[in-house]
Amino acid sequence: MSDKLFFHPFHILKATPEERTGAIRILIRASSEKEDRQGEIILKSAYDDPEMRSRFKAQGYLDYNHLTDLIDKEIREKKPSAVELVELQKAKSAAIIGSPEEIGTKEDFPSSLGIKEEGLYIIGRLFPGNSFVEEIRKGLQAGFNGWGASVSGFASPNDVQKNKIKKIQLRKCALAPLQEVINPDTSVQLLKGAVMLKDLHKSISEDSYLDCTFEEQREKQENEDSKVNALERKILGLSRLIYSVPTFQDQTLNQILTDVQLLVKTGSMDLRTSVIRSHLRDTYGFDGSDLENLSDTIFLNLNGG
Repeated sequence: MSDKLFFHPFHILKATPEERTGAIRILIRASSEKEDRQGEIILKSAYDDPEMRSRFKAQGYLDYNHLTDLIDKEIREKKPSAVELVELQKAKSAAIIGSPEEIGTKEDFPSSLGIKEEGLYIIGRLFPGNSFVEEIRKGLQAGFNGWGASVSGFASPNDVQKNKIKKIQLRKCALAPLQEVINPDTSVQLLKGAVMLKDLHKSISEDSYLDCTFEEQREKQENEDSKVNALERKILGLSRLIYSVPTFQDQTLNQILTDVQLLVKTGSMDLRTSVIRSHLRDTYGFDGSDLENLSDTIFLNLNGG
């Protein structure tokens, strides 16, 4: 008997960065326009500079409770020996617990940094194995909502008006217990899987596009509001016309019946009440008792009832 070769098809599955490294993906509400514990307000437009956003995404990082600031201050002021400096640098490395994350394509999620109605949002990736990260992970997985965030950067005197910061150079974002952050109107939550990512994308898209300038966001919102208002006026006018003229009501219903009858006759629609109901809801906007009554009436009419 001669040998035979058998080939079995297989697929190469590419592991995600999280699967390869164990990194933890999080969503941070890092800032809002509510007054913080120092009496200051960082405006959403303060994060409007595209160069600053790009620089933060490339060089910025997440740290634990501003420990890197404290370590840098100790290095500057105490002039440590070489041995002490090494230990301080190790401590600083341990205090850096994550980074902002660039995610895929515009269809997946536009960017790791964006502005929503509630404020500045950052998508980050926490480093696995870090002791601070493990404590944060345990809390988040257990449903603990007591983690907050605090942005860190600098602003020139010209960019501060009374207690409002109009422009900021964002350098990093600290994660800490909510009671210890400067702005308690912040939060940290786990990002779980593609479904939540799509929901988040939709949620943020309803308010603004990530990485749009503040003026572009405002113009986009005004255009959308104008379109919605115009559509509402048209619908209201059409509704008034239909309900004020009985003969027009009859003509409209007859047109709908003719439409459904044609779809059934051509095989584009099954003669079932549920299918007719879906068509009336999606095409004509009927709902509630009107939808139920009209779909039943059309079904009986076309079914010879």
